Parts: sequence; structure tokens; C-alpha cells
Amino acid sequence: MARKARKLDAFGIYAIHQTASDSRPLFQDEADRVTFLKIVKQTKMRFKFKLYAFCIKASSHYDLIIDANGSDLSQVMKSINIAYAMYAGAEGRLFKDRYKSERLIEGDQVRSRIKQFLDEQMTCDHLQAFESVTSVIDLYHEASDAKADATACENCLQDKDAAVMKLAEIAKIRQCPVGSLLKDKVTRDQLILDFRRSSTLSLKELGEVFGGLSESTVCKILKDQCRKAF
Repeated sequence: MARKARKLDAFGIYAIHQTASDSRPLFQDEADRVTFLKIVKQTKMRFKFKLYAFCIKASSHYDLIIDANGSDLSQVMKSINIAYAMYAGAEGRLFKDRYKSERLIEGDQVRSRIKQFLDEQMTCDHLQAFESVTSVIDLYHEASDAKADATACENCLQDKDAAVMKLAEIAKIRQCPVGSLLKDKVTRDQLILDFRRSSTLSLKELGEVFGGLSESTVCKILKDQCRKAF
């Protein structure tokens, strides 16, 4: 019987759970964990998703909280798992089955899930939880990259006020009023995508910044922009 296709939102936040098969432990030692995180980092750079948390304590599974951020989550997970399986070189299948994904609601549900990780003793020092756009991975294993990532995080739009100011700066550079930017739908829609990818703003907040658009309208614009990009 054919597997049912997943229905994934390109801008959804997902809790990912991947389990090992009986061939070998997923993580045999610390070197395996470091390699896995390097693979996640490389995949993150390629697909531009946001990583809010990860758990790699157990030898039998891993957990991620990912904001797809316009990417194809299926392709993201395929890239991570194939690369790690090639590294592991297990006899037989490394993963028990395809990964499990659970859609999370922005904000409280994401924070609640991270707290659940901690309460259930699922994590250890490897877990870093963030509600902003940052590279969690670098804080764990590459001190040399930490400075660059901190700079990148500083450039992210952390709240609605910062986004409004950024929009005003863009209008000033283009020598036009903010209202003119918002009336030009091509420019507006591209800016919405740019702001979504470089901020922690929710769909509701993005709508407020860009002239009072509804969440559904912002979501439609983002999906349309992603289709054009691919």
C-alpha cells in the first residue's frame, strides 16, 4: 500500500522525531553527534530553514524543532538523513522508518514543546532553545563561528518596531514614501518574503507591518513567492 503524501506548510513550524532501526545506534559516541550537527548546519545553510531546538542525547533517536521558512521540509529531512546515513555506513537500514512530523502553532506551543523536552528528561547539554533566528548548532561545536553567527543574529529583525524601522530605511534608500512601497505589490510581496526569512515576526505581525494585511493574505503571498523562487 502506497504511503500517504504528507501535507506540509512551507512556513509551518514542526516537531521532528526520527528513530533508529535495530542495525546500530543512531549515535554511538560524541563524534557521531558532532558530525550529525555539522550535517544539519550544512542543510540549514542550503535550505534556509530556522532551527529552534534540537535534542541528540539518546542513542536511538533525535528531535528537532524546525521552522520550514519557505523550504520544502521533506527535502530538508531527506538531505539530513541521507547524508548522515552515508556517514554512519550501517549494515542495513539506519532509520527505522521515515521521520514523524507534528505541526506546532507559533509561540506558546513551540515554547511548550521545548519545555516538554526538558520535563521528560529527553535532553541534556546538547539542547539549546531559541525563539529568535540564530544558529543553535554553532553554539555547540564551533566556537570559531560563534562571532559570525552573533553578528547575523544582531541583523535579524527581533520585533515589529524593528521591522517598521527597517521598512522606513528601505523606503528612504529607494527615495520614496513607505506607502508607495506598499502599493507596489511586486515590491511589497518580495519584501514580505525577505522580512519573513530574516525575522522572528509571526504572520500576524508581518501583516500589521505591511499595511494591515490578514494572516491568510500574508500566508498566500509567501506561498506564491516561494513557488516563483523554485
